[in-house]
Amino acid sequence: MNSMNRGVTLYKAVGGFKKEERVELVTIMTSNEYKKLLDYLHKSNFQAFVTVSTVNEVIGTWNINKRKLR
Repeated sequence: MNSMNRGVTLYKAVGGFKKEERVELVTIMTSNEYKKLLDYLHKSNFQAFVTVSTVNEVIGTWNINKRKLR
């Protein structure tokens, strides 16, 4: 996520089947960024479980520095 210049939120999680500790990553990205992420995951050794949702609106101060640059 660092090279994509995107923020990510990490959550501690426990797998429902094996009860193993996991880390859940949540981020919001464009369709093009999503394609790059999938390409990266397919080429890597990660065994990722990916869910995709459509986001209609984001509210918060996540882009406060971008607004100042305008």
